[in-house]
Amino acid sequence: MKLLLTSFGLSHLHNKQDGNANMFYRMPPVSMSSVGQQFLPDYVTLLLANKIIIDCQTYDRLNNPHHSYNAVAIMIKRLYDEGFVEIKDFDKVIIENKPLLEKMLEQDLKSLDLWIEPLKESTLYWEDFVAKFYGELRNEYFNIEDSASDLRYSKLRHYETHHEPYYSGKSIVQQLFLNHSLHHGIEIYSPEISINEILSSSSTKRRTSAYKQALKKYLIGYLSQVNTNILLSQTFETGFHDWYDHKPFYQEKFLRVAKESSPGEQEIENIKKLFEISFPEFSFWQPDNILKALKDKRIEELRQLVDSACKGKVEFDREFANRTLLEVSKVDSNIARFRNVVSYLTMPLGFIPTIGTPIQKVTEELIVKAKESKEKKGYQWFYMISDFAQKPTNKK
Repeated sequence: MKLLLTSFGLSHLHNKQDGNANMFYRMPPVSMSSVGQQFLPDYVTLLLANKIIIDCQTYDRLNNPHHSYNAVAIMIKRLYDEGFVEIKDFDKVIIENKPLLEKMLEQDLKSLDLWIEPLKESTLYWEDFVAKFYGELRNEYFNIEDSASDLRYSKLRHYETHHEPYYSGKSIVQQLFLNHSLHHGIEIYSPEISINEILSSSSTKRRTSAYKQALKKYLIGYLSQVNTNILLSQTFETGFHDWYDHKPFYQEKFLRVAKESSPGEQEIENIKKLFEISFPEFSFWQPDNILKALKDKRIEELRQLVDSACKGKVEFDREFANRTLLEVSKVDSNIARFRNVVSYLTMPLGFIPTIGTPIQKVTEELIVKAKESKEKKGYQWFYMISDFAQKPTNKK
């Protein structure tokens, strides 16, 4: 499948200068489940795609990213160099469809309360991500022993961190602390009523003019981007991958048209679930391994398995993981026994003068390889991933 990587902050409401001071602006999504001392690509999602669609300006920004985006930039560039990336002009599509996007947003904003629950879920996703990311950075940059202080810093305000402009040159840590200040009432660039106040208020209070206008401003930032990404996905006929905290908004949007998920969402959810169940300790996510997997013909079996899960033919649960391990163990035992038999039967070839031993080994390997191909059918995806787990690369 082709997979479009969204460009953060991009919509019909933003011009090219809007995000110059925002390190997130026009950047692709990152993993919100795996964190390090910088943002990490959503590696497992990349295994689904034979082509990645990315915006031309996004790709340009990746040539000189904020340092926290270095790992993401390296992965995208490697994919591009190997021919797995298509560069598209997202702005052109947005400009051509601006009237449609305006109508979509106008329709969305007719019922503000409809978006309260998605906004709550989104906020929780983001706060959890920031807390995990901050935890990775804290020990390197700071020596904070007060657990209450840690808790306060982890409860960073979602909207300002994720959606508002930053001052140029600020490090990721400084930006997180800036938003801690915003959370405690130092309003620099936000409505007078905070997002937390809105979400915790009653429906009656939210109908007052001040609360309604504040909520509307917050929602415009989300919904304009969500609508833009849906349009881009339809235009390029691809699934798409966005920040995970936007998921509640997509679910609400697609439920209206009798769809449970956005294009590509089920595939992404299932491949992540597969790795969580079958390879919980897998940690060799590196550009070299991703590229090797994408070039490996066994990747198609992995994608077919994910497709079967999307169609309800298989469920990735603990029973599936245990059954797979048992079957793979049987396959390995069968192949080992077969190899012993073949080695015995080809032994006479080894007595041929001079060339006997090489002929015996070559014959043995050809026969065993044919048996392995037959025995491993249906589990080649498992062996492919296991190969990477056993042979980590030192390259970055």
